[in-house]
Amino acid sequence: MTRYGTKREESQKLNEVVEVIREGMFGDPAIYRPLIDTLQSDYYLITHDFDSYLDAIKRADEMFVKDNKQWTRDCIRSTASMGHFSSDRAIEEYARDIWNIHPLSLPDPSRGASNGNACVE
Repeated sequence: MTRYGTKREESQKLNEVVEVIREGMFGDPAIYRPLIDTLQSDYYLITHDFDSYLDAIKRADEMFVKDNKQWTRDCIRSTASMGHFSSDRAIEEYARDIWNIHPLSLPDPSRGASNGNACVE
């Protein structure tokens, strides 16, 4: 069996998924080689929580079938509370705190042509 990551037990479910990909269930396995290689080195710990991810998907599916209205409410609440984790906020913080760069002001396109500069500080 192939081990994914180096500091955790391997996932039998993940091994099964990788094996059917290698066997060509989804088409030419060569197309998926970069994906499989990434999973094998797993620098970003993509596979670290594969089994818990499957469990969460299963619970969401069960909730959808059991109580569709509650599932819808939960989805809306979850989406509404994601604001703090937005990519815009993350990029703004990286720009400010790590890269030490500041946003540029863009000209208002409704005011016609500018002096030719795309961005104006």
